[in-house]
Amino acid sequence: MLQLSSALLLRIVFFMAVPLSATAMDCRLAKSLNHPSLVNNAEFWDKLGKIRSTDERAIEALIKAHAPEALSEAVQTARVVVASTREVFSIHSKAEKARSKLSKINKKHFDDFIQVLTEKGPKGLYEQPKRWHFEKLMEGNGLHTIRLDSGNRVLFTIKDGVANILDIGNHITH
Repeated sequence: MLQLSSALLLRIVFFMAVPLSATAMDCRLAKSLNHPSLVNNAEFWDKLGKIRSTDERAIEALIKAHAPEALSEAVQTARVVVASTREVFSIHSKAEKARSKLSKINKKHFDDFIQVLTEKGPKGLYEQPKRWHFEKLMEGNGLHTIRLDSGNRVLFTIKDGVANILDIGNHITH
């Protein structure tokens, strides 16, 4: 039989009891709930379970009472994330329409492509050249393509580190 500590059990019950609308709580509060000094603190989780999940002021006061350092570390982490957020791709309406018509597997490949762009930028496509068959088109104007499969390609431009996705389909030639 699986043994759960009372603090872990209280955490599970708290997060299951929180309505979906309340899960959009302040990011810094949500991050501070995972602070090591709070994770196994049964008294904290017991008190937290008695507070309405939408009462952010009460939650913040409880966190301050049990682990004030949790809030300050969460604020520092949030600042780093906000500072590094920037646009890495845009999708033209024609490409968005073409994406909706792709097969399930090609949609997954396209989502993988977007993930690489988001995490590493266009330079990330060079890390797995055989996976993407990343090519600059000879006929010009800064056009590039990657392969989703043997027939479908994504046509895009790169300007100032932002990939502008123009089209997706099997009619794109290189």
